Amino acid sequence: MRRLALALLTLVLVAAVARLALVVTPRVVGTDMAPTLQPGDWLLAWRLGRAPRRGDLVLLDHPLTGRPLLRRVVGVPGDTVSVAHEVPLVGHTAAVRRALGPINLSDVDDAGSPSAKRARPLLLVHEALAGAEYLVLKDPRRQSKDSGPFQLTADYFVLADNRNHGADSRDFGPVPARAIRAVVTHRLSAGSGCLAPQAPRANLAPLD
Repeated sequence: MRRLALALLTLVLVAAVARLALVVTPRVVGTDMAPTLQPGDWLLAWRLGRAPRRGDLVLLDHPLTGRPLLRRVVGVPGDTVSVAHEVPLVGHTAAVRRALGPINLSDVDDAGSPSAKRARPLLLVHEALAGAEYLVLKDPRRQSKDSGPFQLTADYFVLADNRNHGADSRDFGPVPARAIRAVVTHRLSAGSGCLAPQAPRANLAPLD
């Protein structure tokens, strides 16, 4: 009986450790992924379970620096992806964009908190691309460069939601599957926010 109890306890501990190894809880720093992710947000991300889908938020290793990076998947293996005039295209199908109105983005100060003294007027935009829908920000004063086309095989094309502020596949190219560490599924807690008027926090993908 004692051996059986010890064996069961060992199995429980192994399962708990394995579960923890599959879970990552990154904290959002900066405004690259506003409006969906904002400074101070704590997230839940799963390392395994399924391949990233278009529209997913993923935690990846920057292909050039290796540092952790949160970005949105817009191109998946099998796609031909390009960006023209800031609009992503899959094949010859361009994302449909609809302006929702002006919004102010507060920059982040040296402590990582939003600074009301440094606010930029941006445009909140709804974007729909090949079945995925999400919100992005457009800075009317800046124009991002075009990129592609890229034929994706076993890699992914990722973009920052704050389209004019944040390095992404337009800069470092498609991301190999091995560089994607986890798929973000939930927001555990929200930070103080960096947008005014406050944009509604979009729901994250349901946990499969």
